[in-house]
Amino acid sequence: MARGDVVVQQANVVTGAEHTYQPAAGVEVLIRSVFGGTNVSLVDGSFSIGHLDGVIENAVSIVSPGMTTRPGIVDPANVYIFVNNTVRYHSYNNMGATKAMSFSGVQTK
Repeated sequence: MARGDVVVQQANVVTGAEHTYQPAAGVEVLIRSVFGGTNVSLVDGSFSIGHLDGVIENAVSIVSPGMTTRPGIVDPANVYIFVNNTVRYHSYNNMGATKAMSFSGVQTK
């Protein structure tokens, strides 16, 4: 892949499982939108995204577009998550069902 290429990944994530994306060494990606499947109850923290370096995880809950008035909750269509080979994208499904979780972004380096 080259700088400017679109990066899209989708996976069916079972309950209690994680979806992680780690670019190749020397590659950096800007993730701009994230999705957690249909009928996801996002207000109670059932879908979260963030960074993971293998040990330390930082996450934030996601809510439907336009509903960004609650503290600590972000709009899934308006995120800026920079990831590289060391600090990668991480999402978690703690719903009671398998969900199609995905993200899209662009390679910046």
